[in-house]
Amino acid sequence: MTATIPWRARKLLPLGTCLAATFLLAACQAEPLPAADARTAGWRADLETLVTARENNHPDPWHGIDRARYIAEVDAVSTRVPELNDDELLVEITRLAAMPTWNGRDGHGGIYPWGEGTFDAHLYPLRLWHFSDGLFVTDALPPYDDLVGARIISVNDHDVDEILAAVGPLIPRDNEQQLLTHGPRLIVTAEVLHGLGFIDDPLASVDIMISQGGSSSRRVEVEPVPMQQYEGWAGGHHSMSPPARPAGPPWIRQLNNEIWWEYQPATRTAYVQYNFVGSGVAAVAKEVGARLSQGDVDRLVIDVRHNPGGDNTTYGPLLTFLRSPEVNQPGRLYVIMGRATFSAAGNFVTEVERSTSAILVGENLGSSPNMYGDWIPLELEHSGLVFRVAPYYIEKSHPDDPRITIEPDIAVPPRSADYFGDRDPAMDAIAGTAG
Repeated sequence: MTATIPWRARKLLPLGTCLAATFLLAACQAEPLPAADARTAGWRADLETLVTARENNHPDPWHGIDRARYIAEVDAVSTRVPELNDDELLVEITRLAAMPTWNGRDGHGGIYPWGEGTFDAHLYPLRLWHFSDGLFVTDALPPYDDLVGARIISVNDHDVDEILAAVGPLIPRDNEQQLLTHGPRLIVTAEVLHGLGFIDDPLASVDIMISQGGSSSRRVEVEPVPMQQYEGWAGGHHSMSPPARPAGPPWIRQLNNEIWWEYQPATRTAYVQYNFVGSGVAAVAKEVGARLSQGDVDRLVIDVRHNPGGDNTTYGPLLTFLRSPEVNQPGRLYVIMGRATFSAAGNFVTEVERSTSAILVGENLGSSPNMYGDWIPLELEHSGLVFRVAPYYIEKSHPDDPRITIEPDIAVPPRSADYFGDRDPAMDAIAGTAG
């Protein structure tokens, strides 16, 4: 029988240490192991890293799960390495990386197999977004661009809701909003579908059933593309939002502009879209303040629906402006937020909520008011996957705040008809509050 080191004895061992256990023996032997043994040792070393990296770097590694339960789960997968194929192990290690985050506040951690590291993933060249009325294609590479606007019904005869439920445990989270942002990307990752048993071959085309324009359903065959090609097309700061529509309404028009604003005379509104937490906020705050002084602005709207975060030391000038007497008045200040409002952008919303009379509009916030943030990336040596660990606890709400999200004062669920029809129901809702 193979001897193993008790997990309590492994705690806080430095990464890269050769442990006297079979699954790390390959790293310590002068002679290379046979391929099958080397594969087993490699995957087991990657699994070991989930524990050592978390315990060495996370400020409270087991805040969301009992440590003994977690160790048992890792050991169970480690035992099964020889009998599982690589894609099944991809699914298992991604699930284990996410498991300590399931109770929330830890959405910066985990593994993202669709776009990081040297793992050789393939993705179906579709961008999907989960609206309140279903999962829709919002963009596609040729020859599939005619699918834009289609609702996904099934993949390889598996109902899309069944697949969304299956990928849920693989998703790190601050709260349930990450299921909406990350789930669609996992659904188009071929190796994930293969590891979950939904398809037989990750390199072959897949049968997808769609409904388009209210017509009856039809089937299409979609070929996967390499991860690098997909990420070069669909990646970037705003990959968790639907694609920009340059001729559409302001909320979806200029996603790549970090912060910009306009005056909307029909509703006497100063509209500021804040798409990334970085430089430039002081200048915009000054410009908007000057416009407010002209006396023709009834309301100020800060839109952070597409803001994935950035540097939370930079939003101070905008926050100070929003706290000023000319802005911080009942019914004058609105913040639109949503599932993709994350990290430093979530810090910003939390501080606005605590210190102003802002009315929050849209969806539940994608971040927790208090969270484990930033991340240390570590490429797992055998699989090439990148494992992220959050090294800091960021507290922007009061210390005993039990919430893992912030709910809007005015809930506006996103509908596909509004996006494809170039409407903004959140701004319509704000306009409807006048009177």
